[in-house]
Amino acid sequence: MVVLLSSPIVAFTTFTLLVGALCILGARSLVSAASNEQWARVGLPAFALFNPWVYTKLVAGHLAMIAAYGATMWLLGECSRARPRWNRVALLVCIIAAQIQFFVIALAIVAGIAVTQRRILPLVTGVVIGLPTIIGVVGDLGAITSTPYSLAWQRSQSLYPVEAAALTGYFAHYTEGFPAVAFDAVWAVLALAVVGAVSSYRRRRAMIFVALAIIAWAWSTGLHGPLMTLYAISVIRLPVLEVFRELYDLEAYVAIGYIGLAAMAARLHPLLGKATIAPGIILAATWAVLPPSRWWIPLSQVPELRVTAPDNSRVAFMPDVQPMQFRGRGSGLDPDLYPRPNDVLPLNGGVTPFPAGVALRRFAMTGRIDELRGLSVSRVYSRPWLTTNAGALGPQLALPANFPKSARIKAIALRPAPELALASSLNIVSLPPSVGSSAVFFGDVAGLRGDGIPRSWSELPSSSEVLPALRETTAARAWVDVRQAFLAQPELGQGLGGALTTSPSALLHIQPSASALVWVKGRLLAAGGRVLFRSRGGYHWIAIPSFVTALRCEGECVVAARSSSVSRIPLSAAPARLTGIRFFAPVPWLAVSRLIGRKSPSFLRYDVGYDPHLIAISRGRVFPHFRVDSFANGWIVPAHKGSTRVVIVEYVAALQLICEFVGVLWTLALLSRIALGRP
Repeated sequence: MVVLLSSPIVAFTTFTLLVGALCILGARSLVSAASNEQWARVGLPAFALFNPWVYTKLVAGHLAMIAAYGATMWLLGECSRARPRWNRVALLVCIIAAQIQFFVIALAIVAGIAVTQRRILPLVTGVVIGLPTIIGVVGDLGAITSTPYSLAWQRSQSLYPVEAAALTGYFAHYTEGFPAVAFDAVWAVLALAVVGAVSSYRRRRAMIFVALAIIAWAWSTGLHGPLMTLYAISVIRLPVLEVFRELYDLEAYVAIGYIGLAAMAARLHPLLGKATIAPGIILAATWAVLPPSRWWIPLSQVPELRVTAPDNSRVAFMPDVQPMQFRGRGSGLDPDLYPRPNDVLPLNGGVTPFPAGVALRRFAMTGRIDELRGLSVSRVYSRPWLTTNAGALGPQLALPANFPKSARIKAIALRPAPELALASSLNIVSLPPSVGSSAVFFGDVAGLRGDGIPRSWSELPSSSEVLPALRETTAARAWVDVRQAFLAQPELGQGLGGALTTSPSALLHIQPSASALVWVKGRLLAAGGRVLFRSRGGYHWIAIPSFVTALRCEGECVVAARSSSVSRIPLSAAPARLTGIRFFAPVPWLAVSRLIGRKSPSFLRYDVGYDPHLIAISRGRVFPHFRVDSFANGWIVPAHKGSTRVVIVEYVAALQLICEFVGVLWTLALLSRIALGRP
């Protein structure tokens, strides 16, 4: 409501104040459960609100995470009461659910309560509120696990032990410039926490806070701390822990541990309670002298970009790679990445570098527009006031990259490919198809059966991605995920993935007696030194002899996929002719259109990112679904008489919406129970 009735500044300020109030109330609840000392009930909530972790997260714009932190303190305080108010605990779980890292921990806490105290309302609430997230994670598990997650990246996210103990160490160094006295305030609270831990070592609550602080601190240090070996194994063997890949997030639990233990120290002597006031005052004064806003750039200073584009099309913005800087200042998200009316969406900002990132990079580097057209881009806009903060990309890039300032050009109008269209042909190819060709890579339909599907597809060989070890991100050191090089070298771009190296000594283990899809600029050799292939670039299929089990490279090499035999499959095909179809898309996960009658099967293409849960239905029949151009959605539409309505729906998103509605009703029911004074 605040957003609808006021300016963005008012909305942001209001939400920030509410989050701050949640932190104070949460800390007061936590402190009150451990101590009745009045000074501690003032000083420690001030520390909870003004500590370096909250400062850093506020600068970064992570308000939902700060809210989850405040709600977690309140939840722990409520659960520590002699008679917990379970409706309030359940409501706090609803707030924490907005941040999955904190929600996982909260769910574990309420699950323990359900087992030990037989109070199931908080756990049931967590399941109901978390169901949309659970459905999304399970439904898109493949995409989540394919996100690059390597030791090199986690090394950059790991905190140094002393910095972690001081609640700082974030890679952006937002607390840089804090006076020494500000960190002395943190050390003072830590000293109080040690006193509380020693004096209360026989109390279970104290040991919980000790374990919380120490485990969170040790894990946040990652590859720089005492658990480096265990952490390295977890990165390689337990990708599910990727939910905690931003290790600085765990510092919230270190702060909570400090607060809980310091509260226990405060009850020992009035002077210890009064000692909690000084850290809060010092940190609040630091915020006043060095406010978080010093890192921000007012939106009013950024020129407004006026976008005009045809309905159901996309627009592209240059520069194209985040994070962005404004006239050399700041660093953050692109301010223009939001949907426009009439289904006009920005192409920029995708999670994966293919195909959008590759098409944008190729245009920026060479001016090539065919891939942008194939992605339904109708306009390209230049923004010379913005530049890419290349230094912040760090280990995300496998190869050195250059991101020059965008030229001052007028908006370029393109003739975009239709977002929903019937294709004139359906061609199976063995090389990664180019964007907009409407060709199908053989591995994407191997073994597919269904109404209208050619019988030959069931006989196609399967293919599998070649995966590198998740140890490095720099190609000069090892075989790494090739997707991390697409922005630096868009000619490597394809939708299959694979392994890349420029190291002459790195070895890649490969299945012998198979065919491999490779891109080589130089020479690809067997581990023993025999030359298997030499080239100047471009993707090719080569045979891997039976005696070869590992590969190395002289120059630059990519090994993308492997298969049994592809000799009978055409390498490529001429682009299909597309006939656009009008459609109505009231929400991103639903599109409705009509198709005229046809005497033979036809090929329907929907130019949005491939989603296995996107189905096309007509007259109660679900069409066979497959990947097109290695990224888009395609269906075989069986022959039919007369005009027929086709509904395209992402059923996981639809199910999530239903669950979100149930979650809203559940939350309102909890609020009503609390308003009526029910415990």
